[in-house]
Amino acid sequence: AYIAVGPLAQLDAKKGRYFIDYEMRPALAFKGDDGMPILISAKCTHLGCTVASEVNDQGQILCPCHVSYFDIRTGAPNPGAPAKAPLPHLDWVLMDAAGAVVGRSTEPPAVPASELAACTVYIPKRTTEEA
Repeated sequence: AYIAVGPLAQLDAKKGRYFIDYEMRPALAFKGDDGMPILISAKCTHLGCTVASEVNDQGQILCPCHVSYFDIRTGAPNPGAPAKAPLPHLDWVLMDAAGAVVGRSTEPPAVPASELAACTVYIPKRTTEEA
């Protein structure tokens, strides 16, 4: 019922980790300012190109095909971009080493922050958004 994205400790705020969602679409995983995952579609909403994984100083990732920038926190494209729709975010769960769900994108983690580094990020099949 889940696809592993990777260890939370290995996610980065500036360099996304590519993975494939349940619809076989590319997606990216980042670590947000709060230390929690940000999972966002990597399929540009303009013509479907794969966006780059590097975040610029404005918190955006670039679609190199026609130069649209997307804010990783909101998914919104920059004003005047060829892309008009935002990149959708994907729901996530955090699991501990025993496989117990200890956090979700919809609720704060139920474990102390010191234990989060040992958790793994997954996407749940039933809540993956369409891109």
